[in-house]
Amino acid sequence: MELINMYEIFGEELNNAKHLGKIGINEYAWDYEHLCVAIEILRKKGIPILGGDVYVIDGQNIKSTYDSWFTKKNENEDYCQSSYIQTLKYINIFEMKSNKYIYSIVI
Repeated sequence: MELINMYEIFGEELNNAKHLGKIGINEYAWDYEHLCVAIEILRKKGIPILGGDVYVIDGQNIKSTYDSWFTKKNENEDYCQSSYIQTLKYINIFEMKSNKYIYSIVI
């Protein structure tokens, strides 16, 4: 299995993500605004989003909400485009509640 170099994919946009190492997870998470930029980068490179996890910022702490999503592949659709739409639909649910959420994605 090949390791993904996140910096090669996202470049400087990775600087806008929070590394989740403080909570024992070797992933990055973005707020809504920057996740939309990250999704556009993936769209331009033709990389689908397989799913992701939701975290909440509580003061200086990041906590898992234990919410996650995965994208379904439909033979009649462009999976990349469908994965972006499914991701945005899911995270919009959280954004309607509060802007204190951040999101990691699986690619």
